[in-house]
Amino acid sequence: MKRDYKINFHQSFPVTIDYLGKLLSLPEANSGYTKEEIAEKTGIPTGKSSGKVVPHIQYAKYCNLLDYEVKKGKYKLKLTELGKLIKIEDNKISEEITLEIILYFLSSKNIGADQWYYIMRELLGQKNLTEDFIQTMLKKRYGLDKKILLGPVKNTYINNNTNYIASDKEIFLCYKKPSKEKVYAYAYTLITEIENEYLFNGRREIIIDELDILKWREGHLLSLQDSNKVLNWLEEKGILRMNKQLNPTTIICLKNSKEILPLLYSLLL
Repeated sequence: MKRDYKINFHQSFPVTIDYLGKLLSLPEANSGYTKEEIAEKTGIPTGKSSGKVVPHIQYAKYCNLLDYEVKKGKYKLKLTELGKLIKIEDNKISEEITLEIILYFLSSKNIGADQWYYIMRELLGQKNLTEDFIQTMLKKRYGLDKKILLGPVKNTYINNNTNYIASDKEIFLCYKKPSKEKVYAYAYTLITEIENEYLFNGRREIIIDELDILKWREGHLLSLQDSNKVLNWLEEKGILRMNKQLNPTTIICLKNSKEILPLLYSLLL
């Protein structure tokens, strides 16, 4: 399993969606930009030893919006295919479907930040958890004895008006109702996860139980019943086929993520 041990990459800052949009709008430069140049062009604050530019470049990577490399203090940013599409369709990241997709990938096991993945998809579900329990589990996961910052994870969801709910004593999630307008978003995230997890050995068919490994429905805050409803929608769209004659049921991908990507915004009113 992928582990990202840069658990404090965010330097205590939660995701600011506006900053992600500003990074998408930054013109590509062959030689890259220093973080000070990025700050000047985007308005994202930075400083000599800290600031929000570098954390948001890393957030953008975990949200599957861009890749980057650093050479001699310069950050060379390259938009992903998803990042390129969002730059065209919703560069201010104001559409609900865009937020759904990027927050999904932020907590993805294969693409996102491990702390977000572990808290949001492994620990929470419908369970009410205390912050002390989450701290204990994180310390075990990372082999640390110091307190780990939970604020950036919590505030990412609180600040962006999602169904994440937190109180002083307990942290828990509420399921979201699926929307047919987001059907291609559900398809894109699911097929991307299957490609990342299984395509390396040629598999385009999984058993339905393997969704528990991908934790796809948890990434969209779907109940088991509603995730099955979404799978039926995807079958109706010809995106996948479910072989229910087998036990357990298998899911066969009929489309790849590149075919789904241009359709993400096609159902918006």
